[in-house]
Amino acid sequence: MKKIIFILIIRFCLLNAYTFSPPTVSLSASGINSSFIYTIKNEDDRIVPIDLSINKFSKDIDGNHIQGEIVYDDFIIYPAQFILDVGEKRSVQVRWTGEPKVDIEQNFTILCKEVFLPKKETKSSKVSAIVKVKMNYEGRLYIEPENGYSGIVLDAINSPVNENGEQMLEIVVRNIGNIHGNLSSFNFIVNLFEGNADEIAQSLTLTSKEIPKMLSSIHAGSKRRYRIPWPEEIPFGNINVELRKK
Repeated sequence: MKKIIFILIIRFCLLNAYTFSPPTVSLSASGINSSFIYTIKNEDDRIVPIDLSINKFSKDIDGNHIQGEIVYDDFIIYPAQFILDVGEKRSVQVRWTGEPKVDIEQNFTILCKEVFLPKKETKSSKVSAIVKVKMNYEGRLYIEPENGYSGIVLDAINSPVNENGEQMLEIVVRNIGNIHGNLSSFNFIVNLFEGNADEIAQSLTLTSKEIPKMLSSIHAGSKRRYRIPWPEEIPFGNINVELRKK
């Protein structure tokens, strides 16, 4: 019986093998702004084989990433595959070739990954399985409509109980605009009402420090749910929530 040897080679990227920039790009559906030049530079002491592709991209209501299928017909990537020599810098052009007009922003991921070059087989009585972890980059790529705007509004306030029986505060917002946005310039104001429903007995300001996911983008036409433990500063009761500019 042939002896099977499994060799695990993990490349820790304390120093990246290469760089890819910029991480976020917005393009127009037509005109001179429908293409962009990315920069990729090899900072390693060996050659780096590169492959680029573009996927559809979305997020669920909790902000988790959903990677869609590869898009073949709506973009031209040139070059899409190449080898970076030691210290080499390469420019890659990405051009939108889809519909010349979009009503709502289209969301994509551009994936830049280091791939493997095939190796010549050698005669051996041993079978080796080599697993490597390489450096990949994911960039966000948006196709914007004309006169794009982001409009984030409150959608719902709930008070569910989690699986451990703990009281939670759930705030749901939605983006009624036609491009992505985030809440980085807003706070949530939680108001507690006691007695007369028109009188605010207590207020609490929630920022991105308390809800870090507020900094994550909210795609056009989608909802985002923020769920946190019920604030100790606010007794459980009749509340409302305001979305207030900082």
